[in-house]
Amino acid sequence: MNESNTNSELSVVIPTLGGSGLRKTVEIINGGSVIPEKIFFVIPEKYKENIDMQLSDNVSVLVVDCMGQVPQRAEGFKHAKTKYVLQMDDDIVLDGKCIETLINTIKTYGESCSIAPIIINSNPVQHNNKKTIFHKLYYFLMNGKAGYQPGKIDKCGTPIAFRQQDVRKVMNVDWVPGGCILHQKNNLYYENYYPFNGRATYEDILHSYLLKQKGVELYLDPNAIAYAEINEKFNYTPAQYFKRMKDNYKVRKYYMNLASVSSMRIYLFYLINTIGYFISYFRNNAVAKR
Repeated sequence: MNESNTNSELSVVIPTLGGSGLRKTVEIINGGSVIPEKIFFVIPEKYKENIDMQLSDNVSVLVVDCMGQVPQRAEGFKHAKTKYVLQMDDDIVLDGKCIETLINTIKTYGESCSIAPIIINSNPVQHNNKKTIFHKLYYFLMNGKAGYQPGKIDKCGTPIAFRQQDVRKVMNVDWVPGGCILHQKNNLYYENYYPFNGRATYEDILHSYLLKQKGVELYLDPNAIAYAEINEKFNYTPAQYFKRMKDNYKVRKYYMNLASVSSMRIYLFYLINTIGYFISYFRNNAVAKR
């Protein structure tokens, strides 16, 4: 770690359940062009044996009595004393200049903002990036005449994803992915805003909404890059699929009530996605039997 690159105004907060990969996470963060004053790993009491307490001189492990990405992160925020605080998932891999770029951008846009990098799938997945008639029809059904608008939340309450080729400059957006966001300390949200148990599905939409309610502007900077392994092959059984949709519906409905948005169109979302799921399911089964 090059201490001359340490930024005394920056902390990083990472909720985790532990694992051997955390050492690599620390090495990547400390190998960047800007090194944080402190990295906080926040881990539940029952998982504390899963983490090395001596990962690096600038790492502190916070053992907490809560469990869940949102409450763990909130506990970490309470310990961060620096001007800037980066929230980060433990499976995110930062580009070497990601933090430096985010800090420069947040300084440009002022006190009341939070900035996210563009997160690129590190899995070698090929996409058809052309906006086909089906793509346009889908977003017309989901979002009306506005159609596909990256960084917006559509009329079904779905966050419209950022495709790298569609983001050429810093964008003011309605939501930012929770996997990596740089905040000003005075904009941090210290409460557990996620009212459900289990996997924190959709939490970044709730967080983004609550930040904007506080007057915080959200930006995506395509010049700041992070990577994550995103599994885009959803090989669920029908039972697993409907369980995920049930969990998704609870949180989506909660958000739409919170934001006073009509929820009628979400039933169209679930209908279209369920049809798509079963087409893929039967096609995959047919291929497997050949």
